[in-house]
Amino acid sequence: MDKKKLTSNILLLITSIIWGAAFVAQRKGMDSNGPFTFITSRYVLSAIFIYFFRMIYLNKNPELKIRKASKKTTMMAMISCGMIMFIATTLQQAGMLYTTAGKAAFITCLYIVLIPIISVFIGKRITIIAWIAVILGTIGLALLTLKENLTMGKGDLLVFIGAFFWASHILAVDHFLSKGVEAMDISFGQLVTVALCSAVAMFALETPTLSGIYDALPSILFAGIMSGGLGYTFQVLAQKNTEPVVASLIMSLESVFGAITGYLFLKEIMTTREILGCIIAFVAVIISQIPIEKFKGGTYESKN
Repeated sequence: MDKKKLTSNILLLITSIIWGAAFVAQRKGMDSNGPFTFITSRYVLSAIFIYFFRMIYLNKNPELKIRKASKKTTMMAMISCGMIMFIATTLQQAGMLYTTAGKAAFITCLYIVLIPIISVFIGKRITIIAWIAVILGTIGLALLTLKENLTMGKGDLLVFIGAFFWASHILAVDHFLSKGVEAMDISFGQLVTVALCSAVAMFALETPTLSGIYDALPSILFAGIMSGGLGYTFQVLAQKNTEPVVASLIMSLESVFGAITGYLFLKEIMTTREILGCIIAFVAVIISQIPIEKFKGGTYESKN
């Protein structure tokens, strides 16, 4: 492995640690705030960070300033991807009021397995490997979330529904990228869209206070700058010099680090059955990344 690839893989590993720890920040951030107040605060910071990164990135890559897509298509991409991300984020954040950071991390990561299922409805063929991943993912999810009466907890269910929207978000981004919309435009635009939508929901449904935001400032700063800003920047820089499948596998460790940091900082302890479910779910995610044929299941993006 050459030095560039090694450096890139280290950056991706750091990114997966940051994203895993962000689940803890999401839990802690709601100790003194409602879900929408936390979402608004963190996404405002993320949008500001990505705005300046976008300016620097475009200045170093002037060829990207020549837009391949129309302003209308670009705006549609920003709003559409942002709305899907807003729904996914809301479901995940609300779900984490009722479940642990570790379980939320593994359930969310199943979005990678769900991508081929959703792809079927837009005319794409699902591979045998993908079906195996789906079956294993279902078994892992059942062990991780189902109770003795075969019902799923409210928090786990919300996070799982959110995983469908995260999978849809990946496909939406892929669609607009194929239309020539620049990745950095989508990234910045969708963050602004989420921030605006959550701000409307925050003032309509919650009573945000400066003291509450101040109390959660470490969590907001971590989720907003480290996860949404620095994590994304590391991902963009690292994926230039490493293979997509390798990048996906390394960043899939986000779920593992979510469970580890949940234990270290929130004292979350899983049962033997839940741990087995996590292992099977993680295996499903790994299998889904096997490059049998050209398939967008290898695309990875932060889901927190």
